[in-house]
This record gives sequence, C-alpha cells and structure tokens, in this order.
Amino acid sequence: MLKRLSVIVFITFSVITSACTLASARPVMKTRTQTQTQSTKTKKFTGKYITNCTIYQLGGSEFVLKFYGNELTEPLLEFEDDTTKITMINTRFQDTKSINNSLSKIITSTPIITGFKAENLPDDTALVTISSAKPVQVHSGSKSYDGYSMRIKTLDDTIAFTNFVPPPKLIPAPDYQIPFKVAKKMTLELRDVDLRDVLRMIMTEIGRNLIIDPSFPQNVMVTMSLNDVRVDEIFNYLMRTYDIACYSAGKNTTVFGSFEGLYKLSGNTDTKTFNLAYAEPAAVKTMLTGLSHVPEANIVIDERMRTLHVRTNPAKMQEVTDLINRLDLPLTQVMIRASIFEFNETANRQVAHALNVAYDEYQLQWGAGAGTIVWQDPKTLTSITRTITDSFTNLLSTGQGKILADPSVIALDGKPADISLTEDYPYVSARDEQGNVTWSTEEVGPKLKFTPKVGRDGYINLLIEMETGEIIGTSAGSNGEEMPRTSERKVKTEIRVRDGMPFVIGGLFRENNTKTVLKIPVLGDIPLLGSLFKTTSNSKNKSQVVMIVTPYILDKH
Repeated sequence: MLKRLSVIVFITFSVITSACTLASARPVMKTRTQTQTQSTKTKKFTGKYITNCTIYQLGGSEFVLKFYGNELTEPLLEFEDDTTKITMINTRFQDTKSINNSLSKIITSTPIITGFKAENLPDDTALVTISSAKPVQVHSGSKSYDGYSMRIKTLDDTIAFTNFVPPPKLIPAPDYQIPFKVAKKMTLELRDVDLRDVLRMIMTEIGRNLIIDPSFPQNVMVTMSLNDVRVDEIFNYLMRTYDIACYSAGKNTTVFGSFEGLYKLSGNTDTKTFNLAYAEPAAVKTMLTGLSHVPEANIVIDERMRTLHVRTNPAKMQEVTDLINRLDLPLTQVMIRASIFEFNETANRQVAHALNVAYDEYQLQWGAGAGTIVWQDPKTLTSITRTITDSFTNLLSTGQGKILADPSVIALDGKPADISLTEDYPYVSARDEQGNVTWSTEEVGPKLKFTPKVGRDGYINLLIEMETGEIIGTSAGSNGEEMPRTSERKVKTEIRVRDGMPFVIGGLFRENNTKTVLKIPVLGDIPLLGSLFKTTSNSKNKSQVVMIVTPYILDKH
C-alpha cells in the first residue's frame, strides 16, 4: 500500500514539475516577441540636426557661439558657477566627434573658455556643456536661416578694479559734487573770463585755499550770469561743464584739475594689459584717446604681442575696458563668387532672354519717396541662379560661348580682395645692331577687385572693378620685333545687393576684324597674275563678356 502511494506521489510531482517548467518558459518566449515588436515600432528621428558649431571670442569679456542647421529651435540655458549647459529639444548633433575635435583647437586660443563638450542625449536632445574661467550670462541671441547664434558675456570682466573704492576725499566721474558744502549764495556777471580766475574769485569769497594742478585745462573762457545762487551749485555747474574735478588736500585747501591728474596726485592709478584679437592696436589707441580722453602717453602699444598697456585711474579703466570690448570685434566675412563668360554674337538674344527671365522675379516697392528692389520670396534667389546657370550652360554646350574664369574669394568687411587670372605673353621688344634681343612681357587675362561693405540690414554694398584683355595680334617692328596688340575691357561699379542675391554685369562687347587669304602655292605669289590664283575674305566677329556675381555673408551674429 505504501509502495503504491509513493508511486502516485512521484507521478504527481513529475506532472507538477513539468507544468511549472512550461509555465516558466512561456514568459521568456513572450518577452522575445515583445522585444521584436518594439524594435519594429522604433520611430525614425524626425527632429532637427545641428550640422556644425563655431565659437570665437569678442574682445576680453564676450564670446559668440553659433549652431548651424535649418530651423533650429531656441535653446534652453542653465547656469551653475563656471558651467553653462545649453540644450535643444528634439535636436541632435550630426557628428559630435567632428565638432568636439574641431573646436578643441579653437578653445586653446579663447581665454574665457576652458572646456567644451557636445553630445546627444537618449531623449533626442542636443546638449552643450561649456566651462568658463568666469561665470557668464547670455548677452543676446538671434535666429537666422542657417542656425542660431548667441553672444555670451562674463559677469566679472573687471577683476582688477571691480571692488575699487575711491578715497573719501577724491570724487571720480561721473559724481561732480565738491567735497564740501557752502550754503552761501553769490551773484556773478562774467563774460569771457578765464576759468582759473573764476575759481580763484569764488574760493577767495568763501575763504578757502586754492591749488591749480598742472593737468587743469588751459585757456578755458567762461561766460555766465547767475543771480543769488549757492556756491556749491556754481562749482557743480563748472565741473560738469568743463570736465574738471577737485580734491581736498587739507582742511581748508582744495586742488582743481583733470580727473587723470587728480587720481595721479592721490596715488591711485592702475595699469592693465589688453590683448587684442581682431582690431589694429594703433587704431584702437587713437580711438581710446579720442573717446575716453586718456592721455596718449598713458597708452603703450606692443606690436609684437598685439597688446595695449593702459595706465589710468580705476574709474576710467572701466570705461576703457568697455570701449575695447566694443572696438575689438571681428570683421564680417563675405564670400564672393564670380563667373565670367564670353559669348558669340549669335548668343546675344539667348543671353538677353535669360537675364530678362531672371529679373522678372524682382518686385518694386515704393516708400518714403524712394524705390527699393526686394525679392518676392527667399526661394527666388535659388531659382534665379538656376535659370541663369541653365541658360548659359546650354549656350556653352553648343559652342556659342566659353568660361573665362570662375573664381571664389573671401573678403573682410571694408577690405578689398583681388583676383588675378592672367598670363604673361613674352615678346621681343627690341634688337640692337648686333642682333641681341630684349624680351618683355605683356600681362593679359581677367582681373577682379571686390570691396564689400555689410550694412546693418543684411544688404551688401559691393564695389567691383573688372578688367579683362587678350592678345589680338602682333605688329612687326623694323628690326624684326613682334609687338603684341591687345584688347582691354574695363568696368567699375558699386551696387547694393542682398545676401545671396546674384546680379549680372554685361554689355562688354568686342569686335574683331579678320582677313583670310586662300591661295595656290607659288602661283598665288606671281605678280599681277597671282590674284587669279588666290581669294581674300573679310569677317567680323563680335563677342560679349558677361559676369555673374553672387555675394554671401559668412558671419551672421
């Protein structure tokens, strides 16, 4: 009986064990099925891509960070001490490794920035982490058709003199109040009186000693009519009007002079070195002298290091720092692409038709009594370029024209850029009695000179100088020289165009007269009878040079 019961128990346990084994295996199979289903349902990324990123410093306390991509969203910012995190939702970097590698070299020459990292987060978010030497804040941000750029400024860009507290008796600009109050009132009628004499008269009236510092302005004449005015108010007016300050040298003694002179007298001056990244040191020195009134002798240039050493009072140093940050900015870069074609006379109608089709896309708007040409649609720029290019390509394929040059050049705002695609044609220019020759060269070919000036409205004033020429024949000299005959065509114009807008310069025509002689050898050279064995024909060839120029602004802040 016990034996039979043990067999039943064993069979029951085996069945239960098999059932548990099957039950435990089913979730594994179900999990695999779910994984396969989820992988097939993974959505393709449909957000925006950041194709590139650039960064550069502006002056000593700002830098510009730009993301390149189509229709990028405004980034989210997070600041923590010296770390800035910039995130863009539903956005990814196209190649984080390439961006990080390219920017690592730039950062080494950007003192403000100590670290930069671009990465893609799992939730389709692009993250940039910037480490800086000082805490920063966003100064401004702007969105353009090719990306988004931000100007970032340090919060503490005046380390050397931010905590400066002037001496109690030294009054720096712009506080013009004198270091004492006088309730006494005076009536003054002055006409062309020297400012020194005015101060001397007032100080004598109130019973105080006066010292005129050597820095006091010379030959300043005062004209005023005041009736029953407090003395301290008169002093405030004089100091505000003639840009002077005063310094209490003792209980009853006041020194008057310039701000620079009085700071020097108090022994409170600073010397600071400014490293210029873009501007010319000599030009910055001239502007600082005129705008901040720092004496020229207090600004020393080190051309080798491109630095300015400025010695002035702490209050004026703040003004100098702000000016340099505004002056030491990079010039905007403009890329200019020029395509130069030469077409036969037979293609004149097709060339004119292509240009007319292009310019039909213009729309004329009137305002404030002046006409301005604008585009109907930004996409029109691409269609115009394609229209002209396709038309000219067809003419080239049929042998009705040729490309003389197709150069591209990058120029700085306001700086000329030259393109010379010329050849030297050597020729014998002279022979002496012994037959020795003198060689000379004639330079022929297209020459271009562009000078762009970028306006605040995104338009470009472009000064263009074009010159082209070629050898059209030779003239024999008396001693066997062969002097080349050249053709020359020039144009100089200045136009105002929009960024990316193509324009055309045409109408440079040339006419060649060709004389062709066909004759039978020997017989054609017989005098009188030779004309019977040769034929002469004259032909005229007329061609036109057309240049298509398209400027592109590369730096948009």
